[in-house]
Amino acid sequence: MDQKHSMLLLRCTAAAAGISAAVLIGALYPKSGSEDPFAVTDTQPVLTAAPAAAQVQQDEPDEPAEDTEINFIDYRKAGIAEYKMAAVSTKTVTVLSSKKDTSSSEAEPEPEKAPAEPFTVTLPEDGTEVYDIHPDPYGSVGTRSVRGEYYTVNDLISGGLVTMDAHEMLCRMVYNEIGGSWDTDAIKAQVVAAYTHLRYNDSIGHTPTIALKSGYPQVIEDCVSAVEGRCVLYRGSIINATYFASAAGYTADSGLILGVDYPYLKPCVSEYDSKDPNYGTQVTFTEDKVRETLEKKTGFTLSDNVQDWFTVEAMHAGRYVRTLSIDGGRARITGTDMRSIFGLKSSAFEISYANGIFTFTTYGFGHGVGMSQWGAKLYADKGWSYDQILRHYYVNTTISVTDVNSNAVARAAQYEKEKAEREKAAQEKTAQEKAEKTDSSTPEADSQPAAEDAPAEETASQPQDETQAADPQEPADSAE
Repeated sequence: MDQKHSMLLLRCTAAAAGISAAVLIGALYPKSGSEDPFAVTDTQPVLTAAPAAAQVQQDEPDEPAEDTEINFIDYRKAGIAEYKMAAVSTKTVTVLSSKKDTSSSEAEPEPEKAPAEPFTVTLPEDGTEVYDIHPDPYGSVGTRSVRGEYYTVNDLISGGLVTMDAHEMLCRMVYNEIGGSWDTDAIKAQVVAAYTHLRYNDSIGHTPTIALKSGYPQVIEDCVSAVEGRCVLYRGSIINATYFASAAGYTADSGLILGVDYPYLKPCVSEYDSKDPNYGTQVTFTEDKVRETLEKKTGFTLSDNVQDWFTVEAMHAGRYVRTLSIDGGRARITGTDMRSIFGLKSSAFEISYANGIFTFTTYGFGHGVGMSQWGAKLYADKGWSYDQILRHYYVNTTISVTDVNSNAVARAAQYEKEKAEREKAAQEKTAQEKAEKTDSSTPEADSQPAAEDAPAEETASQPQDETQAADPQEPADSAE
C-alpha cells in the first residue's frame, strides 16, 4: 500500500537569524547491508497559509474520566551535554567606569533600589517548515536474534562501562526509558529506536551514555523479541536515532540543536505532547541569582536594566529559542546553552519578570530532536503501530531487519574470552588461598614440643584445640 503523507508548513514573517551549537558527533551513516524492502520517495513540505502570530497551536488536553487515575513516569536519561560543545560567545565591549563626587567629607547613603516593572521577554515570529507525516502501517518485516552482538555503554546507574549482549541491553534500556506500562507499540518503537541508537554509535566508534535498569517485566522482553534486529534506515543507512521525553508541540531541527544537519531529523508535529506533565512547568530565580549566573558565564558585569538582560533574537520549531542576546547585545547565547546554564527542562521556554523574580516557563522535556517518547505513547494510544510512529518522527525513513553487526560479534567473542580468563584466574586464586589456609592449620612435626613427659590426654587434645581455633567458618550466605 502506498504511503500517505500530509505535510504542515508553519510560516511566519520574521527571518530567522543567530547561531547554532557546535557538537562532537557527525559522520557518514553506516550501510546496513540489508536490502531495503520499503523504499520511499523523500517527502517534501508543502507551503500552506498560517497566521503570522501562530507559534504553536495545541489542543486542550482531554479531561480524564473522574474515576481514572493517570500515572506518569519519572525519566532518568542522558543529557544533551553528551553531544554539545557550545560556549557563550561575547563581544569586546569597553565599559566606562563611573566616578563619584568625593569632595564631600560625608558619603551620602545610596537609595534602596526598587524592583523593575514586570515584563515578559518578547518572542519573535518563526518560519520553520514542519512535517506531519501519517504513513500506512507495515506488514511483517521479520526479526533476528541479537544475543550474539555485544555493545559497550557508559551506564548511568552503575557509573561505569558495561558490556553485555544486545537483547539484555535493550530490555534494560527500554525499561529505564519508558517503563513497562505503556501500549506495546510505544514500547516496540522505543526498542527499535534504542537498537538503532546502539548500532549507529558503534559504527562511528562512540560509546553512548545510557541507563541500564534491571528487573524489567515480561512485557518488555516480549516487545524486544517481537522487533529484534530491526533498525530505522534512511536510504539504506542506519540513522542516528535520537529520542527524548517530550516536545513543545513540534520536534526540533538537528542542525540547530546537535550542530549536524541530518536529513531525517527535521521538525515535525508532535500532536499530543501538551498532555505530558512537563509541558508548561515553571522554575524561578531571583534577580541576584540570574545576575550571578550570567556574569559568571559572560565574564562581564551586567547593567542595572534587567529588561536588557535577555533579548530573544530568533526562534525555531515554534516554541524553541534559537538565540538570545545578553545585556543589550554584549554577548550572544543559544537556547540550548540557556537550558544548560539554568538547568531548564527544555530550550523551548518563555521568560517573565516581576517583583525581583525571573520565571522560566518551559515546554516539553529534553533536547527535542528525533522521537518524542510521550508523543509515541500518545500516538500508540490513538491506534498507531510502532512503525508508523517511527516513520512519523524520523522523516523519509524505513524500517528493516539489518545484517548482523560483525564488530559486535567480535566484541562478544573477545568479551567471553576475557571473562573465561578472569573466572579461571579467580578459581586458581581461590584454590591457592584454600591450600595455604589448610597448610597453615596443620601442625608440623618438628614444631611440636616433646610429649615424652606430657600426660596422655594432654598430648591427644593439643592438635584438636589448634584446629578448632584456626578457622571459624561462617555460613555461606553471610558473605553477601
